Amino acid sequence: LPITPIAPFSVDPADFDLSYPAGATATRSLVIENRSDQAIRVEGCAMPLTFDEEGELVTGDLAASAASCAQWIEFKPNVVEIKPRSRQVVRMMISIPKGEAGGKYANVVFTATPVSADKGQVWSGESGAVVFLRVGKEFSTLGKLTPITAEDGGPSVGTVFGTVFENTGTIHVKPRASMTIKK
Repeated sequence: LPITPIAPFSVDPADFDLSYPAGATATRSLVIENRSDQAIRVEGCAMPLTFDEEGELVTGDLAASAASCAQWIEFKPNVVEIKPRSRQVVRMMISIPKGEAGGKYANVVFTATPVSADKGQVWSGESGAVVFLRVGKEFSTLGKLTPITAEDGGPSVGTVFGTVFENTGTIHVKPRASMTIKK
């Protein structure tokens, strides 16, 4: 079987944690690095960033969300060709409509393909970044935990404890928890 090469390219930074007022326009730079030995064509797009109950990323039409800022994002340039072992800066522009407020999110995806197919080999690869955007100044940081569960993970694992944090506020949070078990 022929080996399908994988596009060794990356996007930096991997995430943006931004805060702007409604009506603002902001620009951020992304560096796309082609670590391969062939020229690549890279195209960017912004999609809603939505997760299901298990925390898995939901893509496609099902991902549409009022908390999305994907439709406010454009790239300049939108399509670039990057020489082997080179970098290219792409500007991400976010135009926030007036009247918006709260936490907004997007999944920024860049898709790369070779500029010319080498000996019939066809491949593509994806890399990207996530956008966490706070719009305005009034935020509600709230959340709740589901009841803690304990399951027997077997002799090699032991007891496995679990819970789910549900964000019930108006802004993204990075929850942290610790648990102490006393005899």
